[in-house]
Amino acid sequence: MPRVLDILNTPTTFLYETSALFLWCTLFLGQAWRLNGNACEKAVLIRAPDTLQTLLATHDSPEVRAACAYALGTYLSSSASDNELSERRTEQSKEVATVLVRSLNDGSPLVRQEVLVALHHFLILFAQTPTSGTNVASNPNRAGNLLNKTVFYKVTEAIQTVASSDPSHEMVQLTEAVLTRSLETLNTTFFQWCCSRFRESNTIVRDLGSGIAQQCGALYSEDEHDCFARSGRYWRNHCIRTNPSRLADFQHMRETMFNSRVSNAIPLVLRLHPYEDYLAVANSNGNLNFYEFDGTPCSKATLKVGAVGSIIDTLDFINAHDRTLICVGTDTGAIRIFDESTQRLISSWIALYDHQTQLHPSHHRPAAKPTANTSISTAPVKFSVDWNQQLCRIHASSSNIDYVALWDVERERCLYTMDAGTSGGVHCLLSDSNGYCAAGMGDGTVRCFDTRSRESAVHIIPSPT
Repeated sequence: MPRVLDILNTPTTFLYETSALFLWCTLFLGQAWRLNGNACEKAVLIRAPDTLQTLLATHDSPEVRAACAYALGTYLSSSASDNELSERRTEQSKEVATVLVRSLNDGSPLVRQEVLVALHHFLILFAQTPTSGTNVASNPNRAGNLLNKTVFYKVTEAIQTVASSDPSHEMVQLTEAVLTRSLETLNTTFFQWCCSRFRESNTIVRDLGSGIAQQCGALYSEDEHDCFARSGRYWRNHCIRTNPSRLADFQHMRETMFNSRVSNAIPLVLRLHPYEDYLAVANSNGNLNFYEFDGTPCSKATLKVGAVGSIIDTLDFINAHDRTLICVGTDTGAIRIFDESTQRLISSWIALYDHQTQLHPSHHRPAAKPTANTSISTAPVKFSVDWNQQLCRIHASSSNIDYVALWDVERERCLYTMDAGTSGGVHCLLSDSNGYCAAGMGDGTVRCFDTRSRESAVHIIPSPT
């Protein structure tokens, strides 16, 4: 175990070369702690859970972060199976739960799923903590029990928040299972899934067409889950970018009028596919429809992309040159990415949340209440998203918050947030491949940011008089 921790504590800048090693080491710790109280006690002495907590919050690979959550879950599960826990191990379990709660807002659904299962083990561990007693002085364990219950209630509240706001339907179902079956053990197939990856050869050569060969092996398989297939897509995109072809000339301008064929549905966002002749229409019912330029509906069925009660604000095509994905943003601050060919949800996360209080963005700035002398009409919240194909990054903000969040889609994590420096909110975003971002503010100004120097806006364009 100490040797494995030395590997995990080694700083490295080569993400793809070391992620498989870090994944294997983390899974090893999880299996070593499973139903092994002595190993867990030794892990506390050498501060192994602290190392995994750091990796869970900072590592760039979603698979490694999910493995950290899995290992911490086995640690809590082994603690729940023991009759008595040492005071140090109890405190360590509460620290682990606190870090896991913060990771419920991770950009990867795979990580959030493993975090939720790990928190379920914590609920089982402290569900039977006694709370009887009237005086802390008369009951020496009373103070510790109160602290345990405080962490217990915070975990329960965080899980309930996930049930009400997480954009992934699978996460909502798992959350309901955690809340309704609090004493039953929940397991996932993540460990078996990772083992199947290590059993495959890593030297398979695939022909991508046009003389492009891909040597990736276990990193890509058509039958694999999208989390691992993502690596293959990134490699194909890199090969295609290095072998560009000239785009065909656009056709002559023409005018077409057609109905959306959906009653009481207002088109909210329109997007033309940059390389194919069809149009994507997002309407007020939360549906996404596809039409040919002559108004003929495409063979693709209607896609339900928005949650009930949410409004679609943004719509973008991702990887339009290869395997097209659709990025949809709603006014709840949620981003959902769908596969256009299978119309299946690939990934989803809450892009805007308070990093300090872990609250939904609607809690950031409370709406002003009308008084007897004034009548205030609150405008609907507008969610702004800018997808950068070259950098695989998403800039996200909203009209009711005062910062811009920068997400790395490849790593599925928020890199940082940039303070807008004004209380007007952000109404539109635009970025380029050099790291510059422009934000249109509610006070009439345009603020330009350099992601390499994120302290504040590098240039402010005042509102025209």
